[in-house]
Amino acid sequence: MITLSNLWRDALPNYELMKLIGVGSYGEVVQAKHKASGQIVAIKLIKNILRTEYETKKIVREIQILRHFSQMKNNHFTTKILDIISPNSTSLQINHIFIVLEFMPTDLKRIFQSIP
Repeated sequence: MITLSNLWRDALPNYELMKLIGVGSYGEVVQAKHKASGQIVAIKLIKNILRTEYETKKIVREIQILRHFSQMKNNHFTTKILDIISPNSTSLQINHIFIVLEFMPTDLKRIFQSIP
């Protein structure tokens, strides 16, 4: 088990977290295994989703675009959203969410960096 912030406890019931893939300004990405199916996925934690109205709109837009591409038949070019996990919270304010995606062994940044 890897060591991560307590925010990840919301994703733990259904996933076994395997390794940290990346860290960015919005959160972390972890490779995980879905306990029921055994499928390897990437889970993206997005922190402070309500920090500013502009940032909230950017996050919602990213999810909408990924969902649109996820629903396209024969789309082999973008990773697909498999699930969105919001924390179990009794308050009305949600501070973070998780986006469960198909696991891809690389990302666009690494691909562009490998081009001579």
